[in-house]
Amino acid sequence: MNTHHKGFSLIELLIVIAIAGVLAALAIFAYQTYIARTQVAEALVLAGGLKPRVITDIVQNSCSDDSSTGAYGAAVIGGAAPNCTITFTFNNTNATVSLKSKVIGLNIASNGTFTLNSDTTVDNKYLPNSIK
Repeated sequence: MNTHHKGFSLIELLIVIAIAGVLAALAIFAYQTYIARTQVAEALVLAGGLKPRVITDIVQNSCSDDSSTGAYGAAVIGGAAPNCTITFTFNNTNATVSLKSKVIGLNIASNGTFTLNSDTTVDNKYLPNSIK
């Protein structure tokens, strides 16, 4: 008598579950990196909002103490004229784990372009190519 079994064996189901687990782990890692890069982008937008003030400060040979606060931290103007800087510090409440308490330090040229300074503690993999 020839009987055919329908369905999957236990080993086939376990293999599918293992593959799904590996794919989920890779997706979670990629998503966390994406979230961190997005939060860095917001930090740079906040810092960019302070750029006109810094350029004015450079022309006036002074550095103000203006700041801008967002969901993931605060950008603050600092330094001594004519080398004013903007420092964005990520907070410990809303920022992703890889960015908590990290800093992006930016120098601003008179033409308005950002460059990283030595205060930066954020990993390069989260920073956009335009400021590396």
